[in-house]
Amino acid sequence: MLKLKDLLESHHDRNEGKMAKYDVKEIAQDAMDVFKMIDEKDDLPEWLEAKITKAADYLNSASRYISGNIAREENLLEDLD
Repeated sequence: MLKLKDLLESHHDRNEGKMAKYDVKEIAQDAMDVFKMIDEKDDLPEWLEAKITKAADYLNSASRYISGNIAREENLLEDLD
């Protein structure tokens, strides 16, 4: 049976998932810290708004990529049945 990890693996080492999970955990902690520091009525500098927007876009792109691979894997598995 084809698995997501088989689809994602090529010439990469096998520790990338572990490293990515650590990075995402750090992102989540930093995001919560920033969330707590910002008040809805704060007037943030534009450079800061841009950094937050870019970070959100990057993480959304990663999420869509992984979700798409999972959906493709599920479809491939259904086709094999």
